[in-house]
Amino acid sequence: MAKSLTDKTVVLFKYNATPTNGNAVTTSNVPFVKPSIKSKTYKDVGTGKLGNQKTYIDEHQTDTSFDLEILLRGNDKTGVAPITAPKIAELLKASGLIETVGADNISYKPNHNYVEPSICCVFQDDTKRIITGVMCDMKISGTVGEAAKATFTVQGFTVPAPIIEVNPTVTLDDNSLMIVSKVTAITLDGDILNITSFELSLNNEIKLDYATNMGEFVRKDFAPKMKLTGVKIKGDETAWSDLTSDEIREIEIVLGSGIGKTLTIVASQSKTSDMEENDDDGTVAFTRTFDLQGDSTGQNQFEIIWS
Repeated sequence: MAKSLTDKTVVLFKYNATPTNGNAVTTSNVPFVKPSIKSKTYKDVGTGKLGNQKTYIDEHQTDTSFDLEILLRGNDKTGVAPITAPKIAELLKASGLIETVGADNISYKPNHNYVEPSICCVFQDDTKRIITGVMCDMKISGTVGEAAKATFTVQGFTVPAPIIEVNPTVTLDDNSLMIVSKVTAITLDGDILNITSFELSLNNEIKLDYATNMGEFVRKDFAPKMKLTGVKIKGDETAWSDLTSDEIREIEIVLGSGIGKTLTIVASQSKTSDMEENDDDGTVAFTRTFDLQGDSTGQNQFEIIWS
């Protein structure tokens, strides 16, 4: 008897459209789509007996939430087309980022307008689940000695039972991985930091609007933060003084090198919101959290650039 195999998984994703085989997503995890059917319990009282709780369901409100973990890569391994969209571009747009093509790069900043819903298809060993009305949240993280990754939390609508359909044939992303190493440049106002890990979180506020003739997930707001963890240098107490000041810092993280193989994250209006220290096997480690604020226009909280 053949068993369903988890590694036989294919994910297709498209912003504001139905994905095709050309919209394959290369994940480092195996996503499982678990449908959640809206249900309510009630009691039929009057039999003179106990245990009369019953349940009814709203089959039209079947939603799901799951994560797609994706190792970050460059956008053009040939080194001749640095304005090529990265393979995760559709997920970035579904998370509420807007794409801008420059002369020698392609970048993504927060979109302050309505985010259109997306469609995701997850195949698993010749079964298919379709998730519609998708909204995403996003985290980008990196630990020294490892490949940086993006985690997208997908929310949308589906149906309880999958469709029987053969897995499609797709081409996966084979661009250069973005490795965090000792030569990775992470700076604060231009000063190089000794960082062991970082995390950029978008923190989308996603709400379900459910009414007659309406059922959609909508991004209502977002509150981006950056967390830097590293090795404290003796005598450097700047972070603690920043907690009690209005000092604004610029964070820049540069991953990779070379044309089509470089990823840069810039947050120019970063305000320290939390600071903590702890023991790391005999040395002091710090974790510093920043609120990523908008500029004078209330926009441009951060930018992610492939070049």
